[in-house]
Amino acid sequence: MKNDEANNIVIASWGNPTGWKRVTYTYNQIEKCTFASTLALTEILNIDYGNVIIFLPSSLAADPNIYSGIFNNRNIDFNIIENGIRNYISQFINQRHGNNISPKLIVVPNIGSFGKVKFEGNAESYLTSIYYHILDILKRNYNNGKDTYIHLDITHGINYMPLMCKEAVELAANTFAVISGKKVQVTVYNSDPVSPPPQQDNCDIKLNINEIYKITYNGYKSMEELLLKFVLDYNINNNYYENKLIKDINADISQDDLKCLYKLSKAVSSGILLVLPYKDCLIRCLKDKLERLLKKNSKEAKLNNNSVIEHPKSSYRIALLHSVLTVLDSIKLDVYKEGDWIGVSLGSLECNSKKYYENTLDSIHSIVSQEIHDLENDKDIQDKLTNNYQLYGRIKYRSEFEDKKEGRANRRVLYAHAGLEENVTFIKKVGDKIFVSYGNYLNNVLEQI
Repeated sequence: MKNDEANNIVIASWGNPTGWKRVTYTYNQIEKCTFASTLALTEILNIDYGNVIIFLPSSLAADPNIYSGIFNNRNIDFNIIENGIRNYISQFINQRHGNNISPKLIVVPNIGSFGKVKFEGNAESYLTSIYYHILDILKRNYNNGKDTYIHLDITHGINYMPLMCKEAVELAANTFAVISGKKVQVTVYNSDPVSPPPQQDNCDIKLNINEIYKITYNGYKSMEELLLKFVLDYNINNNYYENKLIKDINADISQDDLKCLYKLSKAVSSGILLVLPYKDCLIRCLKDKLERLLKKNSKEAKLNNNSVIEHPKSSYRIALLHSVLTVLDSIKLDVYKEGDWIGVSLGSLECNSKKYYENTLDSIHSIVSQEIHDLENDKDIQDKLTNNYQLYGRIKYRSEFEDKKEGRANRRVLYAHAGLEENVTFIKKVGDKIFVSYGNYLNNVLEQI
């Protein structure tokens, strides 16, 4: 039931509703007679229709009730398609269901041949469009400090739509959980099938709305799941990322950019946060490029020969990359910049370690906390700190430090010390804060990740 202490949202993927008949849907022993399980679920859960999002396929433009209003235009673009579909389906919902309801209707690209019109592109553009819209809506309307419960109804999707919608919503939910720091739960529903489908309204037909499964993204703690999804996919599909995906993106992104993003994700998933401020410009730039691309792919259509609507092709991995970049960009560190030197305060590293790793990856949190504790409580080191950067190893071992070790990162030691390896980490004091930096040795560090 509705929880005023949390955000409650209903999301659904629909095919063509014009042939659906009214039946009685049952959930939690409450019955509603209507033509769509989405509407029944909304009212049974007592959720306001302002929090209902229904995705409609662009192929509805081929429906005889909508076709002429769209194809009588000389210059058809996505806005004309979207408005034609949305206006008709909005009127249809209110005629069939009543109560003057106004769920948010969003038209997204899809593919297939429908009557007089063929829709070209690829199935993944449906997924990336839903991801783009849902994440945008969550950030704009629901980043209010409350947990979020998403009720996803996949009853009325057709072919690939339910799967693609589920994947898109879960990716957006995972991303939003990390950037908002609040729990986001996705519950997936589907109603009983009925065969043959009723040819007329029949409220004596009773169908259960079934809860298929739940998945919960626990705020900041969900970062690891997202980063590792990308890291593992990049490892397995390296050639795809560095060749085909770059062509698909077509947004001035190089192999080196993708490889750097992979290394940053791997570093952060291992507790090495100090690398992030060195690449903040790259992270923001790539995120903005992909966001523009996702928006473009969601809102473009071109008419060819009066019978083919062409949508831009897209890829799930574009959405995944955008998700990872969004999460990395949301990590807030206390950064001190001085010329070419970039430092991060120990307190900031400790705070973020607790936020992202405690009770998720306790081993990483323990390593970071121990390293910071050793630095802050070693009186000998504290007495030697100045307002100029000094190499950690030279402070710790003084004359016994071997010059040849400076700048030489060791993979095992790097991971064992959460990135604060003595040979590549510099330390200074600014006021009452201690800052650590890689100086000019960032590339040495990244080579070992």
